[in-house]
Amino acid sequence: MLMIMSLVVGTLCLILSRSLFHGLRQRRVEQAQLGIGLTGGALVGLPVVVVA
Repeated sequence: MLMIMSLVVGTLCLILSRSLFHGLRQRRVEQAQLGIGLTGGALVGLPVVVVA
């Protein structure tokens, strides 16, 4: 469970740091990427939580 959540959080941090590092502030793109990342993380982590 910890490995799955660290993968999700790491990916979300990479998405945010990419836009901050390059100076590209596109709110809608960032929000869409975060939404997709959180949804994917929830779908990956849900079976682990339900079984445990």
